[in-house]
Amino acid sequence: MLGAAEVARLRKPTLTFDNNPRLTIRRDVVYGKITPDMQRMDAYLVKSDRPTPVLLEFHGGGWRRGAKSQFTYSAGLVESILAADISVISVDYRLTPKHPFPAQVEDAARAVQFVRSKSKEWNLDPDRIVAMGGSAGAHLSAWVALHDDLARPDSPDPIERHSTRLRSFVDLWGPMDLTRVRPTELAKAGLRGADFADAFTAAFTCTAEAFERDPEVRRRIREASPLFLVTRDDPPALIVHAVGEAMAPAKHPPIPEVINDPHSAWHGALLADAMREAGIEVVCRLGPQVGKDPTADNEAIIRFIQGSLRLEKNPQMPQR
Repeated sequence: MLGAAEVARLRKPTLTFDNNPRLTIRRDVVYGKITPDMQRMDAYLVKSDRPTPVLLEFHGGGWRRGAKSQFTYSAGLVESILAADISVISVDYRLTPKHPFPAQVEDAARAVQFVRSKSKEWNLDPDRIVAMGGSAGAHLSAWVALHDDLARPDSPDPIERHSTRLRSFVDLWGPMDLTRVRPTELAKAGLRGADFADAFTAAFTCTAEAFERDPEVRRRIREASPLFLVTRDDPPALIVHAVGEAMAPAKHPPIPEVINDPHSAWHGALLADAMREAGIEVVCRLGPQVGKDPTADNEAIIRFIQGSLRLEKNPQMPQR
């Protein structure tokens, strides 16, 4: 159990933007009713005469740690997004193991709905919402973007009546096919491997053996994997993963059955293959340059986000 001081540390923004006169900042806005202490968001709203597009940011941390507004990305990325007149909303969600799947994806979907419900009050364009995250946050962004619309028009909760559809999403080294993970093997790969293995089993409150063999657990794991949600009406994506050599999704070698690195570029290749096969535009940045030139990475992300926000439905994004 985290103490009060640790909770306060995790919630303290790494980037405050407090002195930015272009922003209206709203912190710790409660968007959920189940665990309000965790279901909160920070909104960095660009002041504008017209509704601004918005980027929802989901933090990483293996679904069990991390916090909104820590912004563990290349230096300058969030600042550049705001400078492009795109409001940024960073989201906390329920964490494992206390709250196993599907709590995290449910929170991510509700966050989208809540932001739409606030579009007039916060001067946001409800038709131009993008999601982005790294690692576990990339997984959540992709899951919401690729899932069928979760709006419930007849719900007594007015927030649930709003659409969960997104304009596009940015996958920064996220796990897309959780069924390919083998925690029994991963746990033997040193401390980092053991930590990754614990993250996966904690997400489904199961043993490593059950993760790999139990039919009901396997069903839940598949439902939590964005890869299996791809359909032709999904929004475009930017997929970013570091890899030893440039990987062209159309030409890569056969993808291994077991992918025990949750940040592996194979996850990106899997998702890119599935989206292209479904006729969805996808931009890939997979290669040794990723992470070595933060400026180029940031420029590629900003360029993609701006392009997807400018274009109409089913935009023809350039291939990279």
